Amino acid sequence: DVVDVGIEVERLPLDKALALLWVMAHPAGPFPAPDPLPAPDPLAAPDPLPNPLPEGEGAGAWEGLGEGEAAREICELVGNLPLALRLAGAYLFQHDEKPAEYRAWLRASTLAALDFGQRRDKSVPVLMAKSVAQLSDAGRAALGVAGCLALTPFDVAPMAAALAVDERAARRALGELVNYELLRRPAERYETTHALVYAYARDRLPVEPPALRRLGAYYNSLARTESAKGLPGYQRLDPERGHILALLPRLAAAGEWATANRLVWAVHSWLGIQGYPRDRIGALEVGLAAAQALNDQYDQAAHLGHLGNAYADLGQVARAIGQYDEALEIYREIGDRHNEGVWLGNLGLAYADLGQVERAIELYEAALAVAREIGDRRGEGQRLGNLGIAYRNLGQVERAIELYEAALAVAREIGDRRGEGADLGNMGNAYADLGQVERAIEVYEAALAVAREIGDRRGEGNHLGNLGNAYLDLGQVERAIEQYEAALAVAREIGDRRGEGNRLGNLGIAYRNLGQVERAIELYEAALAVAREVGDRRGEGNHLYNRALALEKLARPDQAIESMAAALAAYESIDAPTMAAKAREELARLRGAAG
Repeated sequence: DVVDVGIEVERLPLDKALALLWVMAHPAGPFPAPDPLPAPDPLAAPDPLPNPLPEGEGAGAWEGLGEGEAAREICELVGNLPLALRLAGAYLFQHDEKPAEYRAWLRASTLAALDFGQRRDKSVPVLMAKSVAQLSDAGRAALGVAGCLALTPFDVAPMAAALAVDERAARRALGELVNYELLRRPAERYETTHALVYAYARDRLPVEPPALRRLGAYYNSLARTESAKGLPGYQRLDPERGHILALLPRLAAAGEWATANRLVWAVHSWLGIQGYPRDRIGALEVGLAAAQALNDQYDQAAHLGHLGNAYADLGQVARAIGQYDEALEIYREIGDRHNEGVWLGNLGLAYADLGQVERAIELYEAALAVAREIGDRRGEGQRLGNLGIAYRNLGQVERAIELYEAALAVAREIGDRRGEGADLGNMGNAYADLGQVERAIEVYEAALAVAREIGDRRGEGNHLGNLGNAYLDLGQVERAIEQYEAALAVAREIGDRRGEGNRLGNLGIAYRNLGQVERAIELYEAALAVAREVGDRRGEGNHLYNRALALEKLARPDQAIESMAAALAAYESIDAPTMAAKAREELARLRGAAG
């Protein structure tokens, strides 16, 4: 669609219009299309220079325009780089200039004095500067904004917001960039033609603070609006994730702390729910710097605590504890007793993950005391439930049930239906530990009913998974698979990637119990892929461990040993001593059996 990219063919000389249309219609011909953009990585360095064309091929694109000798020298002067040739060709098509005139300009530039290798390194920025100099103010501003985003396709809406124009005007500016081969529009979204174009825009075209603020406000509004919609909103936000992560450090570098801080608040929960803990950490670190610059102690503490949660999601529990300790110190300093109790509870969870259950109990009891002191009944119920989990981990299951019942009473008293469902689920786990599996199933069913009544989809998935575990304990493997598949469907529906991995792993265990070991391995590997994608090192270790046992059943000792060794490495990387000890013992057994 020629008009849509801002080109009005009838106003161009006929020979130039035909040549331009030929290039657009034959992007893989003598004037080659640029290399595909790399996989999205908003913080990656630009690609290296592409390989030059074989001598003489680039000049062939201009033979039909005449002045072939001038074209051949242009190719030599720009190092025969495809991107450089496209920039030069687009410039010629946009201006009433012949190849000989362009060659004269190149001869006068610094390129002519350089050897071939240096010329390759220098030609693209030189040609970029010449093209950029011809852009309108709106075109230059649009290219600068593109450099603030990630090296991934972007929509016209954020560009319009940053430039403070309507979308029609934004498309005109973007169409100008398409004409000069600086952008392309393969579908509805735009993208830079090469990483070198992106790097030039990012590093050499400053964006004024008002435009940065408008861009940050656009993504802030988008993130809040879409996050409120659940999974459909998350799916809408996912293509913008790289752009948001690229924009945040730009806001910080420009000292636009208030805009950066608001954007971090808008996106960090979504990043956590969707299983992007490393991205969440990157965002929260900008938020922490912003809160410090704004001297906002509350936000400093909140970002520190959320950083702890993100590190815990990665299995880096010791790192999480350090963040929680810092957050707790600030909350105590500013006298925020409610959050003091919250982060004491999170510290307890972290120590429980490390297997230091007695220390976890101390922290839960301290958090419980704070909740009772300030009349925080919801916090009181949560801490009672946490204490129940801790005593269950110590093997004191009857004591755990007493605490779950106390937590359940609080939840029902204050109408905390979500807490009620969680306490019922925990109680079911305790009854399962006592071997009272039928009683556990009754309690899980009650918890599931609560979750469905209040629309707690995550809780629904957890209770379905627990029901699957209970039926597996009873030897009803087909019934267990039904529950696991239902739980997996919920996890996928709400975008719970960590839950998806856990359910795939559970299904693997079930199929292994049916003797379908190959199917079990397929499921373990699918679960492993999810765990690695979201950075769940504990889950990665579990799936590797289970896969190793399955491979042993198939008489593949070398693969089993390799998988168990990888499981051990995963457990050791997150300081999980109990699981590491089990993996170490199994690894020794597998090696001994292999001789």
